[in-house]
Amino acid sequence: MRSLAIQRYSVAAATAALAVTMAQALTLNLAFPIQQIQLAWTLTRVLLQL
Repeated sequence: MRSLAIQRYSVAAATAALAVTMAQALTLNLAFPIQQIQLAWTLTRVLLQL
């Protein structure tokens, strides 16, 4: 009985860790620096024209 409780606790802990990791990954993708990429692309085009 005790090993079954430990297994259930391990599954619950792994599920919680996975949920936290997924939440962090989603918030990381939302903070993508689009303005910096656009600036870098513009500067690259200007330098290529020189």
